[in-house]
Amino acid sequence: MAASEDSTFQKKVQKLLTKSWKRLSRQVSAVDKNGAVEAIHELRVATRRLRELVEIGADAVPGSVRRVSIQKLRRARRLCGATRNLDVLLELIAARIKRRTSEAELWAPIQRDLESRRESGLKSMRKAIDRLDLPSLQQQWQKGIRSWAKAQENGSVVKARRRLDKHLAKRLGQFARARDLAKAPEAKIADVHRLRLTGKRLRYVLEAVMEVNGESLAETLEHLRAFQVCLGEWNDLDMLAEVLIEHCSRKRFVRSDPGNAQRLLGVLRNVRERQESKLKDVLALADEIPGLDKQLSSSR
Repeated sequence: MAASEDSTFQKKVQKLLTKSWKRLSRQVSAVDKNGAVEAIHELRVATRRLRELVEIGADAVPGSVRRVSIQKLRRARRLCGATRNLDVLLELIAARIKRRTSEAELWAPIQRDLESRRESGLKSMRKAIDRLDLPSLQQQWQKGIRSWAKAQENGSVVKARRRLDKHLAKRLGQFARARDLAKAPEAKIADVHRLRLTGKRLRYVLEAVMEVNGESLAETLEHLRAFQVCLGEWNDLDMLAEVLIEHCSRKRFVRSDPGNAQRLLGVLRNVRERQESKLKDVLALADEIPGLDKQLSSSR
């Protein structure tokens, strides 16, 4: 490969890493400032994207920094996840009440419970993310990226390309296995969740591949995003069902308000039916992502 192509590749990886760390920093500040729904969502997405890039640009920093980065990004993502799930549930319930105003009283106790949990959880989340000291980690990466730019003659570009190819093959394999498990007759809900997570990881790696290699993956990514949207809707229904199960399992609620308990159980049955129907759409879309089988074949 020509030296100019190597240089272009390395610069794109460096630029992508730098941009991604800056995006993460902005979202951390936004969450710390107001804890808005969208800020928490964007921070969670930023941690996922950066988690994949850390593997590709691992040679920019010592191995210990890479390992700590992976641990802290995972921790930040999980901290955001709990609050993000509460936000999604509150949005789902609000949308349902808007369509069925007669259910407002039925959902009111659940809304109050979720809002209370969000308020207390947000405070804990902010403190925990602050303790992770992500800005310090960002500085270490910025320093490493500057040094990495001077090390091209030492084979760093070749190693980065190999890391990218290896990481892409890993994510493709994980997605393929998760897809097979989710399609199996004996598949469990956990298998579908695994498909959802591996799909996200694969998408972020493919986005990086398209940006640094210039490969035309727009159609594949467009269908992968549509698949994720459908799978996200399935996951929303699953979370809503779990909240209903939790609430209807409270003996005090069932004894004090048996009428509403029965109504909520009826809603639960409807949610599970919709979830089952949505899963069929998800699995159909999983087999219709153009270019993915070709990627899988070339990675083996």
